[in-house]
Amino acid sequence: MFARIMAVVLTVILLLTGVLSAIGWVTLRDQQTQGVMEKLRTEAREIAYLAAQRQSSGGLGIFFRQDSPQLEDIQWKSNEVYDEYGAYILVVDRNGRMMDNMNVTYANNPDFAKTLDRQDILEGLSRVLAGEEIELHVNMDGNDFFTVGIPFVQQGAVLGAVFMQTPAQVIEAGASELLLPVVGIAA
Repeated sequence: MFARIMAVVLTVILLLTGVLSAIGWVTLRDQQTQGVMEKLRTEAREIAYLAAQRQSSGGLGIFFRQDSPQLEDIQWKSNEVYDEYGAYILVVDRNGRMMDNMNVTYANNPDFAKTLDRQDILEGLSRVLAGEEIELHVNMDGNDFFTVGIPFVQQGAVLGAVFMQTPAQVIEAGASELLLPVVGIAA
């Protein structure tokens, strides 16, 4: 009789430990994802700030001149963000002039580049150009993506937008690293 009671108690303890560990892992993963997304939003805000500053110093034309030193700051920051997150980055002004890193994205991650959907990008850009900051988690054809869009504003007027899209596995990469400590605690 005692063995049966102990078996039931042990089973309940193991079941509860498993459930609580799973809940803990999901919570930690979500917190980590939100932290990384906040860092990505901060990076997008920095690019938007640089774009707004460069436009104010020389107008829209100087911002998009290929030999412009003002463009170098934005390209440097975009490259830094790409290296960390593998993000497709698009900077566009109200007149439709744009710069992006599609060539680099396609060269380094062609599978991700092929999944970029023009219609989704245009819809997101229209929201951002209306002055809205966006953060989306999109599942398209079985692929998960995170999207961030930040308008760049000067004196209350939206001058353009910074749009970033990155594969979810880049954002959620550290989730598997959290599994070992959670299992260790549960054990």
